[in-house]
Amino acid sequence: ELFCKYPYSYEEYPVERRQLAYGDADGPEILVQMSLTHLFPFRTAKFYFGDVCRETTNYILISEKISFSRRGRVEKGKVVEEIEYEPYQVLPVCGKYQDWLLPDVAEYYCCIFCAMGRLAAWDKQGRYDDYFGPF
Repeated sequence: ELFCKYPYSYEEYPVERRQLAYGDADGPEILVQMSLTHLFPFRTAKFYFGDVCRETTNYILISEKISFSRRGRVEKGKVVEEIEYEPYQVLPVCGKYQDWLLPDVAEYYCCIFCAMGRLAAWDKQGRYDDYFGPF
């Protein structure tokens, strides 16, 4: 299965689409997907295709779909069904400001910050110098 990311339609969200014209948030994401993720010290979703139209601010990014685990049942803002996850199993997605739904918030963020630290350490070691040149 594939994952596809593209902007809101202009007819439904004209303000948000005009804001895209003032910055380039999606171009760098597609550039990194195209040329850098194979160098990262952790697995990322496989990139298949990406393109940006500067005139219309339309973009598309197609990648491998990540198989997130199922979340336990949530009722009235509380997790009422706990699920036991296996090692290396991808945890369920949670929305912004919903990290209280995660089974162990501290462990979750610790893993993210460790991965960010590895990425920074690899940069410090010069592993990306062939691509960026030494800074």
